[in-house]
Amino acid sequence: MGRRQTTKYQAAEQAGRRAEYLTRFLYHLAGYRCVAMRQKTPFGELDLIMRRGQKIMVLEVKFRQRMNNLDGGLPSLKQIKRMKNAVLWMSGRYSVFTDKIYILRVVQWQGWWRIRQTDINF
Repeated sequence: MGRRQTTKYQAAEQAGRRAEYLTRFLYHLAGYRCVAMRQKTPFGELDLIMRRGQKIMVLEVKFRQRMNNLDGGLPSLKQIKRMKNAVLWMSGRYSVFTDKIYILRVVQWQGWWRIRQTDINF
Protein backbone atom coordinates (compact mmCIF):
# COMPACT_ATOMS: atom_id res chain seq x y z
CA MET A 1 0.00 0.00 0.00
CA GLY A 2 1.48 3.34 -1.11
CA ARG A 3 1.77 6.47 0.97
CA ARG A 4 -1.10 8.16 -0.83
CA GLN A 5 -3.43 5.32 0.12
CA THR A 6 -3.21 5.80 3.87
CA THR A 7 -6.06 7.36 5.79
CA LYS A 8 -3.65 9.69 7.61
CA TYR A 9 -2.25 11.02 4.31
CA GLN A 10 -5.73 11.53 2.86
CA ALA A 11 -6.87 13.42 5.98
CA ALA A 12 -3.78 15.66 5.80
CA GLU A 13 -4.42 16.29 2.08
CA GLN A 14 -8.03 17.28 2.77
CA ALA A 15 -6.99 19.60 5.61
CA GLY A 16 -4.40 21.22 3.31
CA ARG A 17 -6.99 21.77 0.58
CA ARG A 18 -9.42 23.32 3.09
CA ALA A 19 -6.64 25.64 4.28
CA GLU A 20 -5.96 26.68 0.66
CA TYR A 21 -9.65 27.43 0.02
CA LEU A 22 -9.97 29.36 3.27
CA THR A 23 -6.82 31.35 2.46
CA ARG A 24 -8.17 32.08 -1.02
CA PHE A 25 -11.44 33.31 0.51
CA LEU A 26 -9.67 35.56 3.05
CA TYR A 27 -7.49 37.16 0.36
CA HIS A 28 -10.58 37.60 -1.83
CA LEU A 29 -12.15 39.58 1.03
CA ALA A 30 -8.97 41.72 1.06
CA GLY A 31 -9.49 42.58 -2.63
CA TYR A 32 -7.32 39.95 -4.33
CA ARG A 33 -8.47 37.96 -7.36
CA CYS A 34 -7.36 34.36 -7.77
CA VAL A 35 -5.24 33.97 -10.92
CA ALA A 36 -4.41 30.29 -10.37
CA MET A 37 -4.77 27.58 -7.77
CA ARG A 38 -2.40 24.62 -7.54
CA GLN A 39 -0.53 25.87 -10.63
CA LYS A 40 1.84 23.25 -12.00
CA THR A 41 5.25 24.35 -13.29
CA PRO A 42 8.43 22.43 -14.22
CA PHE A 43 9.75 23.47 -10.78
CA GLY A 44 6.78 22.28 -8.76
CA GLU A 45 3.35 23.39 -7.76
CA LEU A 46 2.37 26.88 -6.59
CA ASP A 47 -0.54 26.70 -4.15
CA LEU A 48 -2.22 30.04 -4.84
CA ILE A 49 -1.51 32.97 -7.13
CA MET A 50 -3.54 36.05 -6.23
CA ARG A 51 -3.58 39.49 -7.88
CA ARG A 52 -4.62 42.96 -6.78
CA GLY A 53 -3.69 45.74 -9.19
CA GLN A 54 0.00 45.48 -10.08
CA LYS A 55 0.75 43.14 -7.17
CA ILE A 56 1.00 39.37 -7.66
CA MET A 57 0.93 37.41 -4.41
CA VAL A 58 2.23 33.84 -4.61
CA LEU A 59 1.07 31.94 -1.55
CA GLU A 60 2.46 28.71 -0.15
CA VAL A 61 -0.17 27.41 2.27
CA LYS A 62 0.87 25.17 5.16
CA PHE A 63 -1.55 23.48 7.52
CA ARG A 64 -0.31 21.75 10.64
CA GLN A 65 -2.05 20.72 13.82
CA ARG A 66 1.18 21.75 15.56
CA MET A 67 4.10 23.71 14.17
CA ASN A 68 7.57 22.29 14.54
CA ASN A 69 9.45 24.46 17.02
CA LEU A 70 12.66 24.19 14.97
CA ASP A 71 11.45 25.77 11.73
CA GLY A 72 8.05 27.19 12.66
CA GLY A 73 6.57 25.54 9.56
CA LEU A 74 8.61 27.65 7.14
CA PRO A 75 9.78 26.09 3.88
CA SER A 76 13.42 25.07 3.50
CA LEU A 77 15.87 27.08 1.38
CA LYS A 78 15.45 24.43 -1.33
CA GLN A 79 11.66 24.93 -1.32
CA ILE A 80 12.04 28.73 -1.43
CA LYS A 81 14.37 28.44 -4.42
CA ARG A 82 11.86 26.12 -6.12
CA MET A 83 9.04 28.63 -5.54
CA LYS A 84 11.12 31.54 -6.86
CA ASN A 85 12.06 29.55 -9.98
CA ALA A 86 8.41 28.63 -10.52
CA VAL A 87 7.38 32.31 -10.30
CA LEU A 88 10.12 33.32 -12.75
CA TRP A 89 8.98 30.56 -15.11
CA MET A 90 5.38 31.81 -14.87
CA SER A 91 6.43 35.42 -15.50
CA GLY A 92 8.29 34.39 -18.65
CA ARG A 93 5.45 32.25 -19.94
CA TYR A 94 2.31 34.31 -19.33
CA SER A 95 1.88 38.00 -20.20
CA VAL A 96 -0.41 38.61 -17.21
CA PHE A 97 2.70 38.25 -15.03
CA THR A 98 4.93 40.77 -16.78
CA ASP A 99 5.80 44.09 -15.12
CA LYS A 100 4.26 43.11 -11.79
CA ILE A 101 5.47 43.18 -8.21
CA TYR A 102 5.90 39.66 -6.85
CA ILE A 103 5.57 38.70 -3.22
CA LEU A 104 6.16 35.19 -1.94
CA ARG A 105 4.20 34.60 1.23
CA VAL A 106 3.92 31.52 3.38
CA VAL A 107 0.53 31.27 5.06
CA GLN A 108 0.69 28.91 8.01
CA TRP A 109 -2.43 27.56 9.66
CA GLN A 110 -1.91 26.09 13.10
CA GLY A 111 -5.12 24.26 13.69
CA TRP A 112 -8.06 26.24 12.31
CA TRP A 113 -7.87 29.21 14.64
CA ARG A 114 -4.35 30.58 14.25
CA ILE A 115 -2.75 31.96 11.11
CA ARG A 116 0.75 33.34 10.57
CA GLN A 117 2.02 34.99 7.40
CA THR A 118 5.66 35.35 6.43
CA ASP A 119 6.93 37.23 3.38
CA ILE A 120 10.01 35.89 1.60
CA ASN A 121 12.20 38.33 -0.29
CA PHE A 122 12.01 37.77 -4.01
